[in-house]
Amino acid sequence: MQVRSDTSPPPEARWGLCLFLSDIGLGRLFTNCRFLISRLLLGLLLLAATNGRLCAGEKQLIGWIERVAVTTEGVMMEAKIDTGADYSSVDADDIRYFMREGVCWVEFSIKDRSAKKHVLRRPLMRMSRIKKKTMGFQDRPVVKIEICVGDQQRLTQVNLAERGHFKYPLLLGRDFLGTHYLVDPASKYLQPLLCH
Repeated sequence: MQVRSDTSPPPEARWGLCLFLSDIGLGRLFTNCRFLISRLLLGLLLLAATNGRLCAGEKQLIGWIERVAVTTEGVMMEAKIDTGADYSSVDADDIRYFMREGVCWVEFSIKDRSAKKHVLRRPLMRMSRIKKKTMGFQDRPVVKIEICVGDQQRLTQVNLAERGHFKYPLLLGRDFLGTHYLVDPASKYLQPLLCH
């Protein structure tokens, strides 16, 4: 007979409990719940300890929807983060082209979160040919605007599109995200807007 020096139940007792739980279907449930709860707690601790940053100077964690600002004009709006889109796009109305000192410019209006219109003027960078969901292509003007997410301001190219039928007026694609952000597709509004 083997003498046990610890106070834990003998292996036979633990196996019996496992067999009992598996017989009534709770073993798998208990294991899955314990795994999920431990991962959730680890994630929350990481987020709280780093204030949305993985490490100092590294990628900023953002949700699939974030509050952003076009910083030059102080226009605050909501943006959908789309890692499947190559480029960024903003809902623009009243698009008008004009010449200034031999350079083609674009005047357009965008709406903030309260639906107030703001008129912006930017040099035309290029025209972008975008494949439509239906047949054909659409040519869109591309301009540079400075966008703030969290505490980071970045100058990025956006194409001007009629996105009025979409819920979010700004779509931020991979060209904006680059190596600066990580996206949590299950979360919204992870970063407070700090540079408006």
